[in-house]
Amino acid sequence: MKTADAIVIGAGINGSATALNLLLRGMKSVVLLEKNLIASGGTGDSAAIVRQHYSHEALIKLVKRSVDVFRNFDDLIGGDPAYHRTGWAFLVPEHASDGFDRNIAMQQSLGVNTRRISADELHDIEPRIQIPDVGRIAFEEDSGYCEPKNSVVHAYVRRFIDLGGRLLDNTQVTGITVKKGRVASVQIGAESIGTPNVILAAGPWSAKVAAWACVKLPIEITREQEFVVETGPLGGPPRMPFSDFAQAIYYRPHTGTRTLLGRGFPKEYESVADPDQYAHQ
Repeated sequence: MKTADAIVIGAGINGSATALNLLLRGMKSVVLLEKNLIASGGTGDSAAIVRQHYSHEALIKLVKRSVDVFRNFDDLIGGDPAYHRTGWAFLVPEHASDGFDRNIAMQQSLGVNTRRISADELHDIEPRIQIPDVGRIAFEEDSGYCEPKNSVVHAYVRRFIDLGGRLLDNTQVTGITVKKGRVASVQIGAESIGTPNVILAAGPWSAKVAAWACVKLPIEITREQEFVVETGPLGGPPRMPFSDFAQAIYYRPHTGTRTLLGRGFPKEYESVADPDQYAHQ
């Protein structure tokens, strides 16, 4: 039976970045498994807005590090992530102002380059925006958006392979063997790969895969909605990504004269979806 120091299941951004960093931190044999093609799940469909406005300290530290990586991507990973450092604005209604102020203070204390700006300052950046229902505006000049599928993940996987990692795409995981409470191997069809470490990065398939290792994950899979519109006659797309809490939408530039829009929070979700029967259109 073949063996590996670690097996990563799922070759989206989480799985590919984890696999590469395992090699960079000293593991000699790492296998990255993907049932389809790399970045063919949630990563490939991501709006890919890069922002740092969160309310949890650990998450803020993670996304701040992500921005640092994007800004120095060629030196750290190699290649071009198609990262557009346009800035990012968060529009908040007055009723959420207390939480906004706390979050801004925490982010600044952790070194995030963020600040509250006025409506006039925002209009200097994007004169077309109308914000009568907005009470607070946060602005992060280091944030923006990237191209996740053909740029970011491909760069991680390319570096992973260059360092000796093994990518097995179009490879279906069919089971995980556990012995004495520990992972022993991963099954891929008729073949098994022995390993003491499995990193699960399978997105909406994670609950099914974890169950093979006798782990129950409370994951519900729901359908997200985004669409792209042509904004050429209106002066082109917005100057940067916006997360509009007042209207519960987000939007950003999307190649040429188009704009990507999506539903933000709060929102009602549709019924639970099957990731193997997911309608992408």
